[in-house]
Order: sequence, then structure tokens, then C-alpha cells
Amino acid sequence: MLVPSAGPGSAPRIRVQQIVLEHLDAIWRTARRLGVPPADVDDVAQEVALVILRRESAIQAGKERAFVIGSQRRQLESDGPVEEGGNG
Repeated sequence: MLVPSAGPGSAPRIRVQQIVLEHLDAIWRTARRLGVPPADVDDVAQEVALVILRRESAIQAGKERAFVIGSQRRQLESDGPVEEGGNG
């Protein structure tokens, strides 16, 4: 779990933590639905968390879920074909 420190720059880290924790279940479900093997879902979730960390300032309030799922889908598409309805 991310642990924010007090001081300058802590607000974005807190926001990143909130976004990741709020949408972690959706990240897992989406990865499985798109055919990611269970053993690889943790890696996908970490990659998405890194995108959120890098792009936090671009995430519009109220549109966090769309950003997270869209980023995840683009990441998976760049890694290879995405299949709807993976076994899971």
C-alpha cells in the first residue's frame, strides 16, 4: 500500500493512493475480462498504478474510473491483442 508522507507534494500521492484503492477491483476485473491470466493480473495492476502516478495531474475530478480503465486498456493493447470475454 502506498504510504503518503507529509509535506510538499503529499496531496498528489494521497490522491493517487485513493484512485488506486478505489478502482483496484475494477482493474482486476477488467484485466481478467480482457484475457489476462490470473498470474499476470498483479503486474497489470502495478503498471496501471504507475500510469496513475505519472499522470495524476491529467486526471479530471469525477473521471478517475474512465481514466484508469482507459489507461489499462491502452496498456494491454500495446502489449498485444486484447480479447473481449477472457476466461475468468
